[in-house]
Amino acid sequence: GKSATAQIAWYNIKEPTNQGNKMNPNDKYSLQDWAQLFLLATVAAETGNNTPIENWVSQHSDDNGLPQPSGNDVKYLIEEALMFLEKFSENHIDNMYNR
Repeated sequence: GKSATAQIAWYNIKEPTNQGNKMNPNDKYSLQDWAQLFLLATVAAETGNNTPIENWVSQHSDDNGLPQPSGNDVKYLIEEALMFLEKFSENHIDNMYNR
């Protein structure tokens, strides 16, 4: 995969957006938004630098009229995203071995 530096550089050119994405009107995150959030969570875990994900979540909150997250909110998002990705990985590997 890309280095953490390359991933952070990729993040710097992306902004949270819902433009052109079909989503449930009650859902404030598009699939592209979730993908960006998950990427930034992995960068934070690898580098120990939460600033890119904190900035992204703050901007996303501003753009969508959501309350600003606390540091604990961001830490929880990172933990949850990583747990989801680990489970996704386990399921994918199991599915590949059991086809």
